[in-house]
Amino acid sequence: MVRLWDTRKPTLVSELKVRGDPFTLAWKPDGGELIAGTKQDHLTVISRSSTSPTQLNLNSTHKQDVQSNQTVFGWAGEHIFVTTGDGRVKIVRYPSFQSLHDLNAHTSSCYTLALSPTGKYLAVGGGDALISLWDTEDWICMRTFADMSGPVRSVDFSFDGSFVVGGSDEGNRLSIAHTETGEYVHHIDLTHAAPCVQWHPNRYALAYSADNQGLKIIGGMTQN
Repeated sequence: MVRLWDTRKPTLVSELKVRGDPFTLAWKPDGGELIAGTKQDHLTVISRSSTSPTQLNLNSTHKQDVQSNQTVFGWAGEHIFVTTGDGRVKIVRYPSFQSLHDLNAHTSSCYTLALSPTGKYLAVGGGDALISLWDTEDWICMRTFADMSGPVRSVDFSFDGSFVVGGSDEGNRLSIAHTETGEYVHHIDLTHAAPCVQWHPNRYALAYSADNQGLKIIGGMTQN
């Protein structure tokens, strides 16, 4: 089941039953469509009705030939990037789902990925406890970040693309690295592992999961 919530209230405004068990969602940048990834390795395209924006419609379902973990859109909405269980990132044309290119990104499963706000870099997190950083012009791996203690479950860029951080369900710290130099600029010691990390959309503030303590936010939440 995919449910659409109004975050201003919050109120459930729509829901749609899809085939399989959805566990990832990716919004198209214009907000008109989203892709639900299921544990059965289907990518299901869902659209919002043009007459009733809160109504969800099932457009199409695409069976993948390999375990598929996370999907993100390119900023123009014309491509999607899909992490796979065999260490690849598939670059696929949207909405035709035509395969364009495969990145042999990691030696084990690729779990997560994020596109920088400028579109210059793609960060990929894998089961080998590495984050790889790819140049989206030539699709060359620029560098890897190796300060993770276990499989990388989430990765995200700061709002300006200057910094990158990964989350894992092993280890007890977060390491923030400078995107261009690869230098680690700050480490955050934790009492629990933090598998989920997310930067604020326009400030240097970072949210992370904190086990049974819920969600924690650190950094500049005050307006400068």
